[in-house]
Amino acid sequence: LIENRIFDLARQYAERGAPQLLKLVDKRHQQQLMNEGNTDKLSQINPTAAMEMFIKKGDWPKVYQLANRQGKGVVMHCAAMHADSLVKKKQLVQAINVLRKYGGSLDKANIGLYTTVCRAVLKDPAIESKSHSSSIVPDSHVGLREVLYRLLEGQYQAKGKLESLCKYLRVVHLSALRRKCEELKLKDLVAHQCVALLRHTELLPVDVAFYHAGQKCKEEERMEMAFVFFNRFVDISDMIEDEEEHIDEAEFLKTDIPSAIKTVPKASNFDENTREEVREWALNAGMDKMINNELPLRTCSNCGTKTYEAGVTCHSCKHKSTECIITGLPVPRGSGCVSCPKCGVKATKTAWNLYVMKAKACPWCESRAVAVY
Repeated sequence: LIENRIFDLARQYAERGAPQLLKLVDKRHQQQLMNEGNTDKLSQINPTAAMEMFIKKGDWPKVYQLANRQGKGVVMHCAAMHADSLVKKKQLVQAINVLRKYGGSLDKANIGLYTTVCRAVLKDPAIESKSHSSSIVPDSHVGLREVLYRLLEGQYQAKGKLESLCKYLRVVHLSALRRKCEELKLKDLVAHQCVALLRHTELLPVDVAFYHAGQKCKEEERMEMAFVFFNRFVDISDMIEDEEEHIDEAEFLKTDIPSAIKTVPKASNFDENTREEVREWALNAGMDKMINNELPLRTCSNCGTKTYEAGVTCHSCKHKSTECIITGLPVPRGSGCVSCPKCGVKATKTAWNLYVMKAKACPWCESRAVAVY
């Protein structure tokens, strides 16, 4: 009966007189259905095997249809595989949308996937969001922030296996928050956020990060910072074009901004006209005696050394200051620091008041918030 593929009758005989053959009958039946590609019949007998076939075919609606019958855990496992397949195709926004819709779990097997997604998204050289053409923030950053926040249940910091994911969340939070501040016309905060993100150029496209930092500082008339950042943008562009391996780091010795040498992309993310506009502006600014080629400094609260104003880590004693949840800049001690009453994240009082007066909510947990005086 098995050889003649009469499996229903074979199963009946096995149940009556040879129960030890039931596994063999089912195995041969499933194999036959798989060979025929008869996933509908297979899903009735072995949903897991049917799901594997649908996954190979890329028929994800049917995968989720079967997964839903087996519980939320199976759905999230399938979503992880689906997202992984989309990342490999460089369909980053679609991958994030899958995780947003179906959720994720912190299973050990999935952490590697989330790390891969984070690296791919943050390194994506998208200059503008396709659906928000006026924004400097890619849609993928906004979506990834939501996914990671939900996944980590709002954890700001963690140790062990979740430490790197928490760092990715903090970085993508700061990047995504720029769009909210753009919408609220908080240009000063956007400039601060772009400057703070320079600390993470090992994760972000370095030329894009320096371009945005220079441009936003220029718009806010912080000419010294704009000059230094645009100069670095020009240096990076020259390194790419001339295939050089050296760059002058003098202006950044007192900062916690990583060296650009190891993070220079193989090709520029900007067209020649944009690069030449920045180069010309930097040359003209360099001849302006009112503009210095030095970044502003602050006094380290731990050792008293003058260190980079926007740096969280002192270049001398390596003391790490608290990072503002809104600007990414160091939070001063004492009355200049405020905390969200619900989630406890800290911010500079000035940035907190500017933000919550318009957003009416904490930028991290989104609970209702008010200004502090």
